[in-house]
Amino acid sequence: MRLVYGSSTCVALSLVAMAAAQAQSMVPPLPQAPTPDLDPRTWPLSAVGKLNVVTGPGSRKYCTATLVGPRHALTAAHCLWDGARQRWVDAANIHFVAGYEQGRYTAHSIAKAYTKPDAYRFGTSREDLSRDWAVVELAEPIPLKPLGLSAALGPATRATTLTGIVHAGYKSYANQIISVERGCQARYEPSALPLLDHFCRVVPGESGSALILRDGEPGIVGILVAGSSNGTSIAVPVSSFRAAVEAALTRTAGSVAAKPARVPTP
Repeated sequence: MRLVYGSSTCVALSLVAMAAAQAQSMVPPLPQAPTPDLDPRTWPLSAVGKLNVVTGPGSRKYCTATLVGPRHALTAAHCLWDGARQRWVDAANIHFVAGYEQGRYTAHSIAKAYTKPDAYRFGTSREDLSRDWAVVELAEPIPLKPLGLSAALGPATRATTLTGIVHAGYKSYANQIISVERGCQARYEPSALPLLDHFCRVVPGESGSALILRDGEPGIVGILVAGSSNGTSIAVPVSSFRAAVEAALTRTAGSVAAKPARVPTP
């Protein structure tokens, strides 16, 4: 796996532009009726945040990410690809904002580094989709309870259908507020490539968002990486990135990275 580190170049100006563009793109929130245990302001959904990625002067994109440790957030690798320049973004141009809602937020940090599979190439082949995950290391700790990984899928798991999945992310047409979907399903077929076919409704902007299985202790069972026109979308199962997440959480500070500049308020 590759550990990609960032530099502090041109971060502050880019993030100021990002914040201005984000404020200009505000749309009215969609009506929601969260149940008490699925309120975006309380755990486990409080661990979900918006991932803003600067791809150039005045240019940015965003995805969804989920806090899996005080300094680590999980997302899709393709969110970190700069298509215009055909290269991976600098880590310091990644900004995780937890609990973002119409300009308000609970905590935030820019990234220090990120890890993704060496074999992943930006694309939509099933081989690439099966490797489409990234663990982002944050420069500052986030004082929120993270979301753990589900134990529902492991090496000995047979083909199964998972029900009662919660999915939360920032949709492209409502990117100022988190949208929550409850009760969707996913199908796991271990004889094929390690992918989850799921039936959560997804749109651009929700890439990298977690599929949260609420069977006992809530946990991440997959990461959304692609949608489709037939109603079946694709996620990377937890079995593909579990080892990387666990290694990131236990790794001691042995790598040297440039200290990113402090960012303005989102």
